[in-house]
Amino acid sequence: MRLLLDTHALLFRWATPDRLPARVEPLLRDPANQCFVSAASGWEIATKHRIGTFPAEHSA
Repeated sequence: MRLLLDTHALLFRWATPDRLPARVEPLLRDPANQCFVSAASGWEIATKHRIGTFPAEHSA
């Protein structure tokens, strides 16, 4: 299965994995699945950081 993580899912997985639904973690850990992140997520994170709206909980 191919999984495309949006920015929120990426940040939750990275900083606060308990915020993801319980059914998501096994999908992300399954080596048979491919996980993708859009380049737009990098742009969104950088933009939010630059303008000061990047949540402090994700800046670990």
